[in-house]
Amino acid sequence: MILHKNILFITIVCLGFSIPVQSQDTLLITTDTLISAEQQKTTEKFAENTIESELIFGAIDSQIYDNVHELIHLYGSAYVEYEDKKLNADYIILDLGNNYADARKQPFNPLSEKPKFYDGQKEYTYNRLKYNFKTEKGIVFDAITTEGEFLIHGERTKYVSAESNQYSDDDAVYNSNALITTCNHENPHFGFRAKRLKVIPEKVAVIGPSNLEIGGIPTPLWVPFGFYPLTQGKSSGFIFPQDYEFNSRNKGFGLRGIGWYFPINDYIHVKLTADIYSRGSFALYTNTQYKKKYKYNGSLYLSFDNTITEDVETAQKLSRKGFTVRLQHRQEAKAHPYIDIGGSINIVGNNNQARVFNDAQSVLTSTYTSNFYYRHNMPRTPFSFSLGLDHNQNTNSGVVNITLPDIKLNMNTIFPFKQKNKGSNKEKWYERVSFDYDMRMKSFVTTTDTTMFTQEMYEDIKTGMNHDLSTSLSTRVMKYFNLVPRADYEETWVLNTLEKTAGVIENPDTGIQSNDITQENLTGFDRFYKYSAGISLNTQIFGTKTFSKGWLRGIRHTMKPDIGFSYAPDTRSIYTDTLYLLDERIEQYTRFDSGPFGSPSFSNLSSLMTYRLSNVLEIKYFSKKDSTEKKLKLFDNINLSGNYNFAADSLKWSRVTVSSTSRFFKGVTTIASSWTFDPY
Repeated sequence: MILHKNILFITIVCLGFSIPVQSQDTLLITTDTLISAEQQKTTEKFAENTIESELIFGAIDSQIYDNVHELIHLYGSAYVEYEDKKLNADYIILDLGNNYADARKQPFNPLSEKPKFYDGQKEYTYNRLKYNFKTEKGIVFDAITTEGEFLIHGERTKYVSAESNQYSDDDAVYNSNALITTCNHENPHFGFRAKRLKVIPEKVAVIGPSNLEIGGIPTPLWVPFGFYPLTQGKSSGFIFPQDYEFNSRNKGFGLRGIGWYFPINDYIHVKLTADIYSRGSFALYTNTQYKKKYKYNGSLYLSFDNTITEDVETAQKLSRKGFTVRLQHRQEAKAHPYIDIGGSINIVGNNNQARVFNDAQSVLTSTYTSNFYYRHNMPRTPFSFSLGLDHNQNTNSGVVNITLPDIKLNMNTIFPFKQKNKGSNKEKWYERVSFDYDMRMKSFVTTTDTTMFTQEMYEDIKTGMNHDLSTSLSTRVMKYFNLVPRADYEETWVLNTLEKTAGVIENPDTGIQSNDITQENLTGFDRFYKYSAGISLNTQIFGTKTFSKGWLRGIRHTMKPDIGFSYAPDTRSIYTDTLYLLDERIEQYTRFDSGPFGSPSFSNLSSLMTYRLSNVLEIKYFSKKDSTEKKLKLFDNINLSGNYNFAADSLKWSRVTVSSTSRFFKGVTTIASSWTFDPY
């Protein structure tokens, strides 16, 4: 005999089968035997109603054995285990004669937990259960069953295992007067009440006629029958309401999130849901998730709501509509060598999120932005192309800015006259001529969240195209000088301009007159251009003085003179209009103001000669510490610059600017200075 504290293990031979008994507050007693396995096989006799597997049971508090009625009463965290089935309760009556367990809450203990039954990975909660381990059938009272996203409250439930089910190879659960819900409260706020319900775990639930209950009160909404898939993974099925509400002022009774789920294929899943209210308000939602491995992934969310209210004074029905568009798309880095698609779109109409939802993020978020793009780096060409959408809106002010499309065509710098495969031939001067070109086309509109995507918004769209071309050449002349001529040309096309007129209005109450400026938007093609040209000549001059003795061993002065000339025509007078009233100028404007690229900047005639002199001063000194010569920059730069404007009426010389920068202690300390001199 072997004694172990705190555990009792007794082998009971009853009705011809063995039942190991465990307890956690007693002693373990094991008897040794010399009977061989062959002798046991020939001497043991089994009753007809014997169970086939080992039955394990026990309790923490106490166990009472009733040998007359063949009952075992288990108190306090009691359990019974048979194969893959397990029963937990505060009080279990184990009937060894009839092979069943009766699990209940402990009598006279209101804090006692409800019994739980485990069948593999499935869990069932109830007030009372009778389960037969021989027939594997059970009757449950007030059961709470979890099946997928559903909670099933059964008033009386019968469990039939697959082994004892003559009509099917699956376990089955039969419920009467059951409530199907997704609410996890002990007394659910809502659900469908069905007189009869059959559940095949992890496969399907079948119900007969059912009635929607809200707060325990039946509603006029009936469902004649229903099939609810419970299969794990991809399966179409009904989506139970996520919540219910009652708004006595506006909407009435309502269900949130009722709908259907569609796994279209391995890449796309769609969820369609709706909010329905008794006074006519409704909302529709579609949520699409998609993913293709190593390619892309994303989601598309669309919603539309129609909130119907009643005017307090006139009792007239008022309708307020809103929408939300939310798109997220991400392309994997290795999905395509030169095409990239991605970004996010987040557009909210009529403050839809804050009106429909009551969570903190929906209510407090006041700014929404979007940035979606398509980029194409054209192979074997100097061009790259992009097509984008930009959007921003503020729900407090209601202002929405949308740019669609935003097209860009960029060209890398090219040398069109450069010869290919020329071998060792010397490069010609014209081979250094370079060209740059950028094009941008965009449509831009400023609107409000209530007029978005209406005719009013489309009438305010401003569309234009901008071209920017430049060319330059860098060549050496007279051996030591670098000559750089350049030219820039910019032209913008627009389809929308404006025209302003001035007048006088009089206040009828005070009789005071004031200027009145009216603005009219015109539609039609128009253009403006700007160009400039210039040339610069620069070189470098080095002056060096060395010493063979003393601390100072050398001085080096580098000068970089740069002189140039630039020209730009007068564009201000060409494109500027002036408003006069009674021969008095009151405003200047251009018809291209507030265009798709903003208000352009125009300038007067410019004919400038520019000059600039950069200096670097450094010394070389002898360090006695390590007997080597070291360099020290006294001035990183000393710059002098200014210009002379040939087109100016007077004061043609500009102010002269001098600036310097010095760094000491290995860059820890920087000293900068700037001076301005006026030649007049």
